[in-house]
Amino acid sequence: MKSADLGIGVVIDSLTLVSGPKKNNGSKLGYDTSCACGGKKFRTNDYLTSTKIKKKTCGSCQIRDIIGKKFHHITVSEYSHKDKYSQHHYICFCKCGKKMVISRSRLTKSKNNVKSCGCHVAELKKENTDAKLIGKKFGKLIVLRRLDEQAGNGDYFIECRCSCGNIVKTRIQQLRDGRTRSCRCITRDIADKKNEKEYVGKRFGKLIITGIAKADSAGRARVYADCDCGTSGYEVALEHLKREKKTVSCGCYQKEMTSGENHWKYNPELTDEERYAHRDTYEDKRWRKEVYIRDNYECVICGSNKGLNAHHLASYRDNPDVRYEISNGVTLCETHHRLFHQKYNFGNNTSDQFNKFRLTFK
Repeated sequence: MKSADLGIGVVIDSLTLVSGPKKNNGSKLGYDTSCACGGKKFRTNDYLTSTKIKKKTCGSCQIRDIIGKKFHHITVSEYSHKDKYSQHHYICFCKCGKKMVISRSRLTKSKNNVKSCGCHVAELKKENTDAKLIGKKFGKLIVLRRLDEQAGNGDYFIECRCSCGNIVKTRIQQLRDGRTRSCRCITRDIADKKNEKEYVGKRFGKLIITGIAKADSAGRARVYADCDCGTSGYEVALEHLKREKKTVSCGCYQKEMTSGENHWKYNPELTDEERYAHRDTYEDKRWRKEVYIRDNYECVICGSNKGLNAHHLASYRDNPDVRYEISNGVTLCETHHRLFHQKYNFGNNTSDQFNKFRLTFK
């Protein structure tokens, strides 16, 4: 094409002449052009008519031609800038979501090009490591699988099965260093053997250790003990017996020190009748309900089901051994209960008194 053939509206490859001819800053004659890619550029007549240039463009097509394309695990999002070495840089996103700025040459060159933000290398390393670790035995642990969870230092957690059957989670480096060799069952076995020799038969308060129990999930040794109150097989952590504020009983000592006259709310001015009316402990409620159920919620004298009371045949205060025995209670209506205590008072009551009282209503 010759300069005489140039004019507004003429299309040359990707360029359409929009206005001109006019001179640019270099005093060369040319035209304002619009490229098919949307770019606009002033091109001289020499450029437009040259036969050495295979395809005439605005020059920006090459910059934008890779936008939206994918290179391995990287997708080009938009053009970023041109550096001092005339290298074009692009904003890219890795498949893991990480944002990066990468030069064009590092994306398009055939050798040593960028394939990811580095996560692909980590994945390959993880796959290779998994293949070597899974099924391998470390002490009493066999590796089952790698977990996605990571420690603060970047080390991965893995799931293992101990020879005792427990499933545990530990770090890879701890296995390799030999710091983790079991689910702590080795430590517990050693502690149990030591404790058995050292503590069985020893007394702590009202408790005498009789055997070794299974350690808890934290690896703390537990023991079986018999209490002076008659409770046997009471299970307690050994450290609870040895510490300063230690366990001294199966719970009976605390109950003894917080009930009756030892209770901090004990009022010596209350009568036995007033104390009886305000008994509402768990044992009292359970005993009362079971007596009612046995007697079908009816007074054993008149058959009334209103205003019921669970009456102790052997008095509550003087007979603690049978206080909560179901056989030591009967269901009475409010009237007959009041009449009984009006006749025999409160305290020192017996089952013989109740039998005589009941015969008066037959």
